[in-house]
Amino acid sequence: MLLSLITIYPCPGDESKIIDVLDSMQGLVTTKADCQGCFLTVEAITGRSICYMERWRTREALDRHLRSPLYRQILEVIELSRTTPTFEFLEVKELGGLSLVEQARFLVPITENSTRENTIGHRDHLIGKSRLGKKTKPYQGEKK
Repeated sequence: MLLSLITIYPCPGDESKIIDVLDSMQGLVTTKADCQGCFLTVEAITGRSICYMERWRTREALDRHLRSPLYRQILEVIELSRTTPTFEFLEVKELGGLSLVEQARFLVPITENSTRENTIGHRDHLIGKSRLGKKTKPYQGEKK
């Protein structure tokens, strides 16, 4: 998976214009082949930065998008940034979902030889009771 992250630092008064343009882009971008999602966030406390993120399945799809007229609209809106916006393109190797949280929270050492079965079994051994003192059922894995 590839991530495209753009952080824009809007001039005062331009925040809503930037948000409106990027919000309207989300629907168009997510219809593109190999786009896995598009997200827009605004810094909650001060609103001084806006982050626009896209997830792409392949490098080829990302490159096509970067050359598209649609991406040109994104480049135009970053002109409203009071300072140089940041661009980050990251290749992400998936680490896991809920199982990663479980491993980290229950201090199960992760090694190259770890498997879902031995880490979950170890965790169940460590926490035979819930925090309320009730017996808990062993984790049965994610439902498919």
